Amino acid sequence: MLHFIIRRILLSGVTICVIAVVSWIIIQLPPGDYVSDYVEELRTSRGVHLTPEMEANLRVYYGLDDPQYMQFLKWVTRMFRGDFGYVMGYQGGGESRVGPLILSRLPGTIGITFATLVFTWSTALPIGIYSGMRQRSVGDYFWTFMGFAGLAVPDFLLALTLIWIWFTQTGDVLGGFLSEEYQFAPWSPLKVWDL
Repeated sequence: MLHFIIRRILLSGVTICVIAVVSWIIIQLPPGDYVSDYVEELRTSRGVHLTPEMEANLRVYYGLDDPQYMQFLKWVTRMFRGDFGYVMGYQGGGESRVGPLILSRLPGTIGITFATLVFTWSTALPIGIYSGMRQRSVGDYFWTFMGFAGLAVPDFLLALTLIWIWFTQTGDVLGGFLSEEYQFAPWSPLKVWDL
């Protein structure tokens, strides 16, 4: 049993490392970087032109003058210390720390995960029991087909379709966790229901 656990931990570590490297490579593929995007945005929207020296100083400040492998190693070592860096141009400009941003979104993510888990198990168990007790029936074939269809349809496509159906039927725009009237209201049973 211990051998199995150690093997799973090592496999998970290797998977995380591969995902980190592949993600880093994909992020680095497009031409340019944050500084070149920032300089272009300043030039087009505000009419501000930075000198090449100012642009080079920004690259040094953000560590973008280092080779790619060194930038990756700095990113990984800082991440292990809990420093996830900055998100650039967040909500209209400037920079913001990634760590607090992740922490601010964590309760909502955990809530959605828990609600999804409850919904999945509360529907899958009765369907599984039904299909197990009535094998090869019309209902069993229907639920088997629905299960395969659910696996085949991408999540984002299903979500967009459901949002579109909701909008066409009710006229309400689904976006975010709460309706506008509950966005900044104190917590109450109605706000929980709206959530």
